[in-house]
Amino acid sequence: MKILDKYVLSELFFPFIYGVAAFSILFMSASSNELISNMVSLGTKGGVTLLLRYILASLPQVFIYTFPMAILLCTLMAFGRLSGESEIIAMKAGGISFFRIGIPGLIFTFCVSIVSYFMSMYIVPDANYTATNIVMQQLMKDSLEEKQNLVFSTVEKDGTERRIFAKSLDEEQGVLRGVCIFYFNKSHRTREVYASKAIWQNNLWYLYSPRTYDFDAEQGIKYESKSTMGVLPVADNPTQLSKRERKHSELSNTALKQRIAMMKEVAMNASDPDIVAEYTKLYRKLDVIFHQRVALPFSCFIFGLFGIPLGLRPQRASTSLGLGLSLVFILFYYILMTLGRALGISGTVSGLVGSWIPNIVFGIIGVILFINARRS
Repeated sequence: MKILDKYVLSELFFPFIYGVAAFSILFMSASSNELISNMVSLGTKGGVTLLLRYILASLPQVFIYTFPMAILLCTLMAFGRLSGESEIIAMKAGGISFFRIGIPGLIFTFCVSIVSYFMSMYIVPDANYTATNIVMQQLMKDSLEEKQNLVFSTVEKDGTERRIFAKSLDEEQGVLRGVCIFYFNKSHRTREVYASKAIWQNNLWYLYSPRTYDFDAEQGIKYESKSTMGVLPVADNPTQLSKRERKHSELSNTALKQRIAMMKEVAMNASDPDIVAEYTKLYRKLDVIFHQRVALPFSCFIFGLFGIPLGLRPQRASTSLGLGLSLVFILFYYILMTLGRALGISGTVSGLVGSWIPNIVFGIIGVILFINARRS
């Protein structure tokens, strides 16, 4: 590595670390202030430990948002200082082109994008799941040993929704107590099943003394039956049921793809227009989330492409000025991201295009700035 590369990278590294720390603190303070206060209020014995665990589990997702911010800040500060103290002029006088000066910065921002990408794909989903579990299981007193008020929901290909409720789950004994099953089709209740308990045996949940009620179009009971035994339509075993269903942000890439395919299949096969509209919007939303897992990490490189030539301004760089400019451009970026997300969910553009709109806009501006800075 040449002296120039080392010098430029050293100018970028420390402002980047400063930016990550500053923006992460701001981000955590804004999004988790009340939650952190509640954790601390639990007491010094458990509150501080919970707080540290929660912060560590939340950091990967925070870094996905703060890495691009820190990249923009460090490029504005580093190249702004080099320009303000006439070091860029000295380098050009020595026969070094602006493009050659910017190469270390572009490599640095691309490497940060790669790190952010792998975090987004392989670390963030599990970290988000852990952070949410800390809140639900500890702060909200939902302990692992005693599962209560469980809810399971599935959707068939024809749009029929099945909601299963249970008052409690004994994972060791494999017993669900207070089981209720509700069937809905076209937003209307079609069937209800009640059972005192369900026991896991031979890879099936057996309902004890189930009572079944079928409903007509006017929501009146048209048929009622009782039996000594039935089967609960859930394939998960007690251990699987004891685990909280993951939110969209907590799903792996593969699981998110599967959920998108399932929602799309329901939207294509359902006969009720309301169900079609609901699940079409849902799978489009998930599609945008899926593509943002790639678009947001690579905004680090886009911000580098944008920030390096922008940092070449005649005045001396300062931390406060660099921070202020960063906040302005970041606000504009997230406005574009919100717009692209809305367009993707509405179906105006695909989820891929909607996710990449801010990167495309900033990338085009960055290329133009780079060309102008190279000519100057």
